[in-house]
Amino acid sequence: MRGKVAAALRLTRIEHGLMVSLAVLTGAIVARGGLRSGDLAAVAVGMLVGLLVEMGVFGLNDYFNVEEDRVNAPDRPLVRGDISKSEALALSLAAVALGLALPWYPVRLPVESTALLYLVVALDLAYNALLKRYGPLGNVAVALSTAAPFAYGALIVAPWREVPLRLWAFSLIAFLAALSREIVKDVIDMPGDLAAGIRTLPHMLGPRASCKAAACIMACAMLASVVVTPLAENWAAYLAAVSLTNLVLAHSLSALREGGGIPSRSSLERFRRESLAGMALGIVAFLSSSL
Repeated sequence: MRGKVAAALRLTRIEHGLMVSLAVLTGAIVARGGLRSGDLAAVAVGMLVGLLVEMGVFGLNDYFNVEEDRVNAPDRPLVRGDISKSEALALSLAAVALGLALPWYPVRLPVESTALLYLVVALDLAYNALLKRYGPLGNVAVALSTAAPFAYGALIVAPWREVPLRLWAFSLIAFLAALSREIVKDVIDMPGDLAAGIRTLPHMLGPRASCKAAACIMACAMLASVVVTPLAENWAAYLAAVSLTNLVLAHSLSALREGGGIPSRSSLERFRRESLAGMALGIVAFLSSSL
């Protein structure tokens, strides 16, 4: 039983779901400049919704990509047989369904936030089933869904007209960082994608040019994170936190320069791990801007 639970958590990438929950909380706090007591229940529900939906979407991603993962990620739970396809499908659909239902009961969330949630889930499902095969379009879809939790959290506590500019700036930064990571993931996944007939950006531009593009996009995210400092309410705390974030991201970019611009798989994986840590620190930096 313990092994099955561990497999389910790996399948659904619980760590990503927890980051989404933190991003929802951050969006709410940035939008309000803090949280009011009357917002707590709604924000808690929103965080749970983000966790469930992210877990379900990731589970469905593995369900649809099992053949590619036999080449690209043979240690994934479905490929190893740690969890069956039927179990993965049932678990993932249940998580998504519960996440879609929670905004209506027991605490009814604003229509604007729920509409955004449904739009993002539709985009994620379209990516899993179809958009991945359209290269850059799939990358943009994933990056948009990564940036959306900040806006979702904000819309739980405030109408979109009252959401401050810095929240949209933070969402843009998250979009750019996620887009960079998705391009690198496509470089890693080139063998399995090719075998599955999926033509991604690295197949169009080549791995060297794709890594350069990913590095440039991440550098733009890092630059933007500094440029928006004047928008922060607590700019000193934000600048300190975002400086640490950018140090981690800068170190991750060094992996993309290895091998004469065509890094090994291990270097690409290092970029993915370190940039994910940098993005987690980035959420903390965004949060600190309003504390």
